[in-house]
Amino acid sequence: MSDELVSIVMSTYNHAPYVGEAIESVFAQSHGNIEFLITDDGSSDGSVDEISKFRDSRIIFVPSTSNRGACTATNELIAKARGRYICVMNSDDIWCSPEKIRDQLRILRERPEVGATFGRARFIDMHGAPINKASLPYGRIFDQVNIPIARQQWLEQFFMHGNCLCHPTVMIRKECYERLGGYRNTLRQVPDFDMWIRLARHHEIHVSQEELVSFRILPGQNASSPTSANRIRDINENHLLRRKFFEGMEDEDFQAGFGKHFVRPDASDPISLRIEKALICFHKDSLYPGPDSIIGLERVQQLLEDPLAVNTLRFDYGIDDRWFHNKMTVMEHLSREPTTSPAVHSVEGRGLMGRLRRMCHTLRLRGCFSGCVRTEKIAAMGNRRI
Repeated sequence: MSDELVSIVMSTYNHAPYVGEAIESVFAQSHGNIEFLITDDGSSDGSVDEISKFRDSRIIFVPSTSNRGACTATNELIAKARGRYICVMNSDDIWCSPEKIRDQLRILRERPEVGATFGRARFIDMHGAPINKASLPYGRIFDQVNIPIARQQWLEQFFMHGNCLCHPTVMIRKECYERLGGYRNTLRQVPDFDMWIRLARHHEIHVSQEELVSFRILPGQNASSPTSANRIRDINENHLLRRKFFEGMEDEDFQAGFGKHFVRPDASDPISLRIEKALICFHKDSLYPGPDSIIGLERVQQLLEDPLAVNTLRFDYGIDDRWFHNKMTVMEHLSREPTTSPAVHSVEGRGLMGRLRRMCHTLRLRGCFSGCVRTEKIAAMGNRRI
């Protein structure tokens, strides 16, 4: 095992006060056969100077004069990596377990069905002082109980409860990136979550109960900071993920992961499974009830217009045009939590209203909708728990 080359990739941007500690924590690992690929994504704060202080031959440093985005920079490093196993490091975090690489390498070598392994996180402030998890609304989000669950159950976890995997704790097989593609640079809040969804479609996931990283909280600076801009962007990005969540998912995987939420537990034919995928968007425990309702209505409308699905909808689910009309009357309940800010001030709100207006216009043209939803009442989307 000691001969196995492991690649660590790290993209940094304006983290001069922290990047040195991040690098030191990597070199403190008990597993020494590593290559450490680092890129600076156009920093203007002296980050390059801090990185240049390290003369270790295991560092492969690729500076950039422009800021292209963390995902683009990380993807380029992954493509250059020579190891079969890759770890991702954040330039403001610290690996707090010197056995991280050694333990994770053992897991992936012993369990070939596992595509990636993760761990828990502790939290520190800008000065490196510990932050009590209880003081953070998401402090326990990464503390997953290490009960083996199938990848289909991970997909259900992601849809019903959101992301719970800590990116800078990951060790992942390079072949997974080669199969799934890289991180999407169009996403800022949830590119890692998007990757885990894709991962769980094909590979098992392992989560250790060990704390592997000291996750630094920089209020107003981290993508995970609860700022207004991050909150709105988080909702918009998750909406995009959820619109395509079930695309390409095998029927067997959908049944195995989501069967307990089915309206009809015996649903198994393709039409019934399409209907179940639409109805799960109205689940009472949805993290994003407003955006999910839009997705659900669009899918039900498509099904009602499909001659092959109409009878199954009507006789097996009791869904017809009148059911759809009634669902449309609750569209004002779009926010997760009350807010005085009108939706027109958010990108998501404007997008939702635009789709509602087009849907209402289409229905009026068909003569099956006599009123118009008061889109002005749609509240801005509420915040997630992380």
